Amino acid sequence: MLTINNFFILVCLFYYFLFTCKNISKYKMKKSALLIEMNYKGTKNETISEVSINDVGKILKDKFKYGDMIYLKESSEQKNFLPTKKNILENMRKIVDESKSCNEIWIHYIGHSTNLVDSRNEYCPKGLVPLDYKTEGFIFDDELKEICLSTK
Repeated sequence: MLTINNFFILVCLFYYFLFTCKNISKYKMKKSALLIEMNYKGTKNETISEVSINDVGKILKDKFKYGDMIYLKESSEQKNFLPTKKNILENMRKIVDESKSCNEIWIHYIGHSTNLVDSRNEYCPKGLVPLDYKTEGFIFDDELKEICLSTK
């Protein structure tokens, strides 16, 4: 059984600071963010968000001095900046990989999530619902965990 939550959630948010640095002064601190937003416009699951990733990006830039920010949103006119499964996973791998050199990263997700329940209700993987979930499927928590743990 597939259930889609009808509210926005912040699913993958983590703050990663100074990974395996022996001498901070050797490195120039770089702060990067991946901001993902979907409202599923034109579908029965369409939602309206009071806060957009543009607002989050402005706060990160102005208050926390973030520099590089990648925005994935369904209103993008460029295919590689749409919040598709492929683009989300590629950009998550990229930003996590960049964190290996003593960076601070922020990943912000505004969109639906899902729980899959088997007939015995034994295993319930959780996942994000990308824009192209009907053709490409969900992004499950195990995939996100694998990407985050790849920093070692």
